[in-house]
Amino acid sequence: MSLLNLKESFNLYKKNLILIVPDAISLLITYTLLAAIFFYIGASDLIPLVQSAEDASLELLKNFFSNNILEIIISSLIFIFVTFFVGVGVTAIKFDMITDIMHNKKVSLRNSSTKCKPLLWPIILLRASIFVIFALSLLITLLLGGLIYLIFSNWGSQTAMIVSLALMIPLALVLFVGLKLALLFVYQIMFLKSTKNTIKLLKGSFKLFTKDTSFVVISGLMVFALSLIVSGVSNIFSQILDLIPSVYPAYIWSVIQIFISISVSIISSIYLFLQLKLKKD
Repeated sequence: MSLLNLKESFNLYKKNLILIVPDAISLLITYTLLAAIFFYIGASDLIPLVQSAEDASLELLKNFFSNNILEIIISSLIFIFVTFFVGVGVTAIKFDMITDIMHNKKVSLRNSSTKCKPLLWPIILLRASIFVIFALSLLITLLLGGLIYLIFSNWGSQTAMIVSLALMIPLALVLFVGLKLALLFVYQIMFLKSTKNTIKLLKGSFKLFTKDTSFVVISGLMVFALSLIVSGVSNIFSQILDLIPSVYPAYIWSVIQIFISISVSIISSIYLFLQLKLKKD
Protein backbone atom coordinates (compact mmCIF):
# COMPACT_ATOMS: atom_id res chain seq x y z
CA MET A 1 0.00 0.00 0.00
CA SER A 2 2.81 2.41 0.87
CA LEU A 3 4.57 2.08 -2.51
CA LEU A 4 1.30 2.40 -4.41
CA ASN A 5 0.40 5.51 -2.43
CA LEU A 6 3.83 6.99 -3.11
CA LYS A 7 3.40 6.36 -6.84
CA GLU A 8 -0.10 7.89 -6.68
CA SER A 9 1.36 10.91 -4.87
CA PHE A 10 3.66 11.58 -7.85
CA ASN A 11 0.72 11.25 -10.25
CA LEU A 12 -1.50 13.59 -8.24
CA TYR A 13 1.28 16.15 -8.00
CA LYS A 14 1.86 16.06 -11.77
CA LYS A 15 -1.86 16.63 -12.33
CA ASN A 16 -1.99 19.48 -9.80
CA LEU A 17 1.22 21.46 -10.27
CA ILE A 18 -0.63 24.49 -8.90
CA LEU A 19 0.28 23.08 -5.48
CA ILE A 20 3.75 24.56 -5.90
CA VAL A 21 2.40 28.14 -6.14
CA PRO A 22 1.98 28.81 -2.36
CA ASP A 23 5.57 27.72 -1.67
CA ALA A 24 6.85 29.69 -4.65
CA ILE A 25 5.12 32.84 -3.35
CA SER A 26 6.54 32.18 0.12
CA LEU A 27 10.00 31.83 -1.40
CA LEU A 28 9.61 35.09 -3.29
CA ILE A 29 8.49 36.93 -0.13
CA THR A 30 11.37 35.47 1.88
CA TYR A 31 14.07 36.46 -0.60
CA THR A 32 12.53 39.90 -1.17
CA LEU A 33 12.48 40.46 2.59
CA LEU A 34 16.08 39.29 2.92
CA ALA A 35 17.15 41.69 0.16
CA ALA A 36 15.29 44.56 1.84
CA ILE A 37 16.93 43.78 5.20
CA PHE A 38 20.31 43.42 3.51
CA PHE A 39 20.10 46.99 2.19
CA TYR A 40 18.38 48.36 5.30
CA ILE A 41 21.18 47.36 7.66
CA GLY A 42 23.84 48.50 5.19
CA ALA A 43 25.32 45.07 4.50
CA SER A 44 25.62 45.97 0.82
CA ASP A 45 28.29 48.56 1.74
CA LEU A 46 30.14 46.12 4.00
CA ILE A 47 30.92 43.38 1.45
CA PRO A 48 33.17 45.49 -0.83
CA LEU A 49 35.08 46.70 2.24
CA VAL A 50 35.64 43.16 3.52
CA GLN A 51 36.75 41.98 0.07
CA SER A 52 39.21 44.86 -0.29
CA ALA A 53 40.64 44.47 3.21
CA GLU A 54 40.72 40.73 3.95
CA ASP A 55 43.19 41.07 6.81
CA ALA A 56 40.91 43.52 8.64
CA SER A 57 37.64 41.72 7.75
CA LEU A 58 37.01 40.44 11.30
CA GLU A 59 37.45 43.91 12.77
CA LEU A 60 35.18 45.39 10.11
CA LEU A 61 32.49 42.83 10.92
CA LYS A 62 32.76 43.58 14.65
CA ASN A 63 32.39 47.31 14.02
CA PHE A 64 29.50 46.71 11.64
CA PHE A 65 27.55 44.64 14.16
CA SER A 66 28.24 47.01 17.06
CA ASN A 67 27.20 50.06 15.01
CA ASN A 68 24.06 48.43 13.59
CA ILE A 69 22.97 46.20 16.46
CA LEU A 70 19.53 47.85 16.82
CA GLU A 71 18.78 47.63 13.09
CA ILE A 72 19.93 43.98 13.03
CA ILE A 73 17.69 43.05 16.00
CA ILE A 74 14.66 44.84 14.54
CA SER A 75 15.24 43.31 11.10
CA SER A 76 15.66 39.82 12.57
CA LEU A 77 12.42 40.11 14.56
CA ILE A 78 10.53 41.37 11.50
CA PHE A 79 11.97 38.55 9.38
CA ILE A 80 10.98 35.87 11.95
CA PHE A 81 7.50 37.37 12.39
CA VAL A 82 6.76 37.71 8.66
CA THR A 83 8.19 34.32 7.61
CA PHE A 84 6.34 32.58 10.45
CA PHE A 85 2.94 33.95 9.44
CA VAL A 86 3.66 33.47 5.73
CA GLY A 87 4.60 29.86 6.53
CA VAL A 88 1.33 29.39 8.42
CA GLY A 89 -0.63 30.75 5.46
CA VAL A 90 1.23 28.55 2.99
CA THR A 91 0.60 25.47 5.15
CA ALA A 92 -3.11 26.24 5.41
CA ILE A 93 -3.61 26.91 1.68
CA LYS A 94 -1.47 24.00 0.49
CA PHE A 95 -3.04 21.43 2.81
CA ASP A 96 -6.55 22.67 2.00
CA MET A 97 -5.77 22.16 -1.69
CA ILE A 98 -4.48 18.65 -1.00
CA THR A 99 -7.62 17.92 1.03
CA ASP A 100 -9.72 18.90 -2.00
CA ILE A 101 -7.66 16.46 -4.08
CA MET A 102 -8.36 13.71 -1.53
CA HIS A 103 -12.09 14.44 -1.88
CA ASN A 104 -11.88 14.47 -5.70
CA LYS A 105 -12.71 18.18 -5.83
CA LYS A 106 -11.32 20.73 -8.27
CA VAL A 107 -8.25 22.44 -6.84
CA SER A 108 -8.45 26.23 -6.69
CA LEU A 109 -5.85 28.53 -5.16
CA ARG A 110 -8.44 31.27 -4.68
CA ASN A 111 -11.01 29.01 -3.00
CA SER A 112 -8.42 27.46 -0.70
CA SER A 113 -7.13 30.92 0.25
CA THR A 114 -10.65 31.79 1.41
CA LYS A 115 -11.55 28.45 3.01
CA CYS A 116 -8.37 28.12 5.04
CA LYS A 117 -8.83 31.36 7.03
CA PRO A 118 -10.55 29.66 10.02
CA LEU A 119 -7.56 27.28 10.24
CA LEU A 120 -4.85 29.95 10.56
CA TRP A 121 -5.04 30.34 14.35
CA PRO A 122 -5.36 26.58 15.00
CA ILE A 123 -2.18 26.08 12.91
CA ILE A 124 -0.40 28.83 14.84
CA LEU A 125 -1.40 27.22 18.16
CA LEU A 126 -0.40 23.79 16.88
CA ARG A 127 3.02 25.02 15.73
CA ALA A 128 3.56 26.76 19.06
CA SER A 129 2.58 23.58 20.93
CA ILE A 130 4.93 21.45 18.84
CA PHE A 131 7.75 23.93 19.51
CA VAL A 132 7.06 23.74 23.26
CA ILE A 133 7.04 19.91 23.16
CA PHE A 134 10.42 19.77 21.41
CA ALA A 135 11.83 22.51 23.67
CA LEU A 136 10.74 20.62 26.80
CA SER A 137 12.26 17.42 25.43
CA LEU A 138 15.55 19.24 24.83
CA LEU A 139 15.42 20.76 28.32
CA ILE A 140 14.80 17.37 29.92
CA THR A 141 17.70 15.90 27.96
CA LEU A 142 20.03 18.70 29.08
CA LEU A 143 18.92 18.41 32.70
CA LEU A 144 19.49 14.64 32.68
CA GLY A 145 22.87 15.20 31.06
CA GLY A 146 23.77 17.72 33.76
CA LEU A 147 22.65 15.32 36.48
CA ILE A 148 24.72 12.49 35.01
CA TYR A 149 27.70 14.83 34.79
CA LEU A 150 27.35 15.67 38.51
CA ILE A 151 27.04 11.98 39.45
CA PHE A 152 30.24 11.06 37.60
CA SER A 153 32.14 14.27 38.39
CA ASN A 154 34.18 12.42 41.04
CA TRP A 155 35.74 10.41 38.23
CA GLY A 156 37.11 13.59 36.68
CA SER A 157 35.52 16.27 34.50
CA GLN A 158 36.60 14.69 31.21
CA THR A 159 35.21 11.26 32.11
CA ALA A 160 32.00 12.80 33.44
CA MET A 161 31.58 14.74 30.20
CA ILE A 162 32.14 11.64 28.04
CA VAL A 163 29.62 9.59 30.05
CA SER A 164 27.13 12.44 30.03
CA LEU A 165 27.38 12.92 26.24
CA ALA A 166 27.30 9.15 25.64
CA LEU A 167 23.88 9.04 27.31
CA MET A 168 22.57 12.45 26.20
CA ILE A 169 23.15 12.08 22.45
CA PRO A 170 21.30 8.73 22.01
CA LEU A 171 18.50 9.97 24.28
CA ALA A 172 18.16 13.19 22.27
CA LEU A 173 18.08 11.21 19.00
CA VAL A 174 15.45 8.78 20.33
CA LEU A 175 13.28 11.64 21.60
CA PHE A 176 13.63 13.60 18.37
CA VAL A 177 12.82 10.66 16.08
CA GLY A 178 10.04 9.48 18.40
CA LEU A 179 8.38 12.90 18.48
CA LYS A 180 8.75 13.36 14.71
CA LEU A 181 6.98 10.04 14.17
CA ALA A 182 4.36 10.70 16.84
CA LEU A 183 3.52 14.02 15.15
CA LEU A 184 3.92 12.79 11.57
CA PHE A 185 0.20 12.86 10.75
CA VAL A 186 -0.88 15.80 12.90
CA TYR A 187 -1.66 18.15 9.98
CA GLN A 188 -3.34 15.39 7.99
CA ILE A 189 -5.61 14.70 10.98
CA MET A 190 -6.42 18.42 11.20
CA PHE A 191 -7.52 18.68 7.59
CA LEU A 192 -9.02 15.25 6.87
CA LYS A 193 -10.95 15.09 10.15
CA SER A 194 -11.65 18.85 10.32
CA THR A 195 -10.26 19.03 13.86
CA LYS A 196 -9.13 22.45 15.09
CA ASN A 197 -8.59 21.77 18.79
CA THR A 198 -4.84 21.58 19.47
CA ILE A 199 -5.14 19.12 22.36
CA LYS A 200 -7.34 16.78 20.31
CA LEU A 201 -4.93 17.00 17.38
CA LEU A 202 -1.92 16.12 19.51
CA LYS A 203 -3.81 13.32 21.26
CA GLY A 204 -5.01 11.95 17.92
CA SER A 205 -1.52 11.98 16.45
CA PHE A 206 0.07 10.31 19.50
CA LYS A 207 -2.79 7.80 19.66
CA LEU A 208 -2.24 6.81 16.02
CA PHE A 209 1.46 6.33 16.74
CA THR A 210 0.87 4.15 19.81
CA LYS A 211 -1.99 2.12 18.28
CA ASP A 212 -0.42 1.51 14.86
CA THR A 213 3.30 2.10 15.32
CA SER A 214 4.32 0.02 12.30
CA PHE A 215 2.03 2.02 9.99
CA VAL A 216 3.48 5.34 11.19
CA VAL A 217 7.10 4.10 11.11
CA ILE A 218 6.76 2.70 7.57
CA SER A 219 5.13 5.95 6.41
CA GLY A 220 7.93 7.96 8.02
CA LEU A 221 10.59 5.74 6.47
CA MET A 222 9.04 6.15 3.02
CA VAL A 223 9.12 9.94 3.36
CA PHE A 224 12.71 9.80 4.64
CA ALA A 225 13.80 7.45 1.84
CA LEU A 226 12.26 9.71 -0.81
CA SER A 227 14.07 12.76 0.59
CA LEU A 228 17.33 10.83 0.90
CA ILE A 229 17.25 9.48 -2.67
CA VAL A 230 16.39 12.85 -4.21
CA SER A 231 19.02 14.59 -2.08
CA GLY A 232 21.66 12.04 -3.10
CA VAL A 233 20.91 12.38 -6.82
CA SER A 234 20.82 16.17 -6.47
CA ASN A 235 24.24 16.21 -4.80
CA ILE A 236 25.72 14.05 -7.57
CA PHE A 237 24.49 16.57 -10.17
CA SER A 238 25.95 19.40 -8.07
CA GLN A 239 29.35 17.70 -8.02
CA ILE A 240 29.25 17.23 -11.80
CA LEU A 241 28.29 20.88 -12.38
CA ASP A 242 31.17 22.03 -10.15
CA LEU A 243 33.52 20.64 -12.82
CA ILE A 244 32.11 23.07 -15.40
CA PRO A 245 34.13 26.35 -15.49
CA SER A 246 31.08 28.58 -16.03
CA VAL A 247 29.13 29.63 -12.93
CA TYR A 248 25.79 29.95 -14.73
CA PRO A 249 24.89 26.23 -14.76
CA ALA A 250 25.56 26.12 -11.00
CA TYR A 251 23.26 29.11 -10.40
CA ILE A 252 20.52 27.61 -12.55
CA TRP A 253 20.89 24.27 -10.79
CA SER A 254 20.64 26.00 -7.39
CA VAL A 255 17.24 27.40 -8.38
CA ILE A 256 16.14 24.02 -9.74
CA GLN A 257 17.24 22.37 -6.47
CA ILE A 258 15.00 24.71 -4.49
CA PHE A 259 11.97 23.71 -6.55
CA ILE A 260 12.93 20.03 -6.37
CA SER A 261 13.02 20.36 -2.58
CA ILE A 262 9.60 22.01 -2.58
CA SER A 263 8.23 19.30 -4.88
CA VAL A 264 9.55 16.52 -2.62
CA SER A 265 7.90 18.20 0.37
CA ILE A 266 4.56 18.44 -1.47
CA ILE A 267 4.73 14.84 -2.71
CA SER A 268 5.52 13.69 0.83
CA SER A 269 2.52 15.61 2.15
CA ILE A 270 0.21 14.11 -0.50
CA TYR A 271 1.57 10.67 0.38
CA LEU A 272 0.78 11.14 4.09
CA PHE A 273 -2.71 12.38 3.22
CA LEU A 274 -3.29 9.27 1.06
CA GLN A 275 -1.96 6.99 3.78
CA LEU A 276 -4.29 8.41 6.42
CA LYS A 277 -7.28 8.65 4.08
CA LEU A 278 -7.05 5.01 2.99
CA LYS A 279 -6.52 3.90 6.58
CA LYS A 280 -9.53 5.97 7.64
CA ASP A 281 -11.66 4.57 4.79
